[in-house]
Amino acid sequence: MGLTVCMITKNEEPNIGRALESVKPVANQIVVVDTGSTDRTVDIAKDLGAEVHEHPWNGDFSAARNASLRYAKHSWILVLDGDEELDPSSIPAVQAIERRREPKPLGYRVISASFTETGVQEGEVLRLFRNRKGLLYVGRIHEQVAPWVFRSEEDMPQSGIRLIHKGYTDAEIARKNKRERNRSLLEAAIAQSGDPSAYLTYQLAKEWALIGKFDKAAKLLESIMHRTDRSNHPAFVRTLASCYERLGRDEEEVKLLDRWIPVYADYTDLIYLRAAAKARSGRLLEAAADLAMAVAKGDSPPRYEHTVGTGSFLALEMLARVNEAFGCVNEAERLRRLARAKRSEQIPV
Repeated sequence: MGLTVCMITKNEEPNIGRALESVKPVANQIVVVDTGSTDRTVDIAKDLGAEVHEHPWNGDFSAARNASLRYAKHSWILVLDGDEELDPSSIPAVQAIERRREPKPLGYRVISASFTETGVQEGEVLRLFRNRKGLLYVGRIHEQVAPWVFRSEEDMPQSGIRLIHKGYTDAEIARKNKRERNRSLLEAAIAQSGDPSAYLTYQLAKEWALIGKFDKAAKLLESIMHRTDRSNHPAFVRTLASCYERLGRDEEEVKLLDRWIPVYADYTDLIYLRAAAKARSGRLLEAAADLAMAVAKGDSPPRYEHTVGTGSFLALEMLARVNEAFGCVNEAERLRRLARAKRSEQIPV
């Protein structure tokens, strides 16, 4: 029994101490595979009791991940990045899973909460699984556990465990030069594959959008909208809608969302985006109806990549602005008070 935490690092001096301290209550072994740090990452990891192994960086995240897995000695593996932390409230859930003696499930999905200057993005990732033969990661970048390892959702149910990710703040992105690195690796992976997956194309589109190249991102996303990808397609829709918003193509955004909201009826982010597009177009009554629907549904389930608040405080804040436009000042103020309370509940300072 027991649990090994596996981590790959490079120049994580500002973050690795918090990451390692967060998993000490659950880890029987901590493995750090370092890919060439020039700061104090390795020293900090050793001081905090981690086993540190050197692995030369070869431009392939899966190779480094798989190197870390080979050192794992215990029955369960939790994969953590150097700029992530285990939420303290999730410690009991991890400990309960460690004690499981049943042969299934094979792994668990956890919630990754990425904090940025513009809000909190959440989504599910497969990071906690049994240490078993054949376990490996695939993909040069945005690596994932090989699809043949976990064949169905029953093999990897939701755990409720939450990771806090600090690596996508503007300061961290600039420090690590993430945008240029990611684009370069994605373009290399796409060129190498010959027939690129929709997932890789989507990730490249996101990178272009993140540096303001929304037209380029939109064209890439439009090229994969017909592709069948059950787990990732909803995020394609959300990201394309966001690109249309930034390009001022509100009519196309509404048309896109009208097509897909009935398919992904519980994906509140899509309803929120449609409300915003309608509000910008002056269709305030329709926007208000969408916002009321978003609040009634609540935030999107964790299986979708989503923005925290689209079914609560963000929708309430926009609904307040709509009411203000209609001259309903008292109702607008009531909605703002409710939004502030919801925000403090969902994103504690």
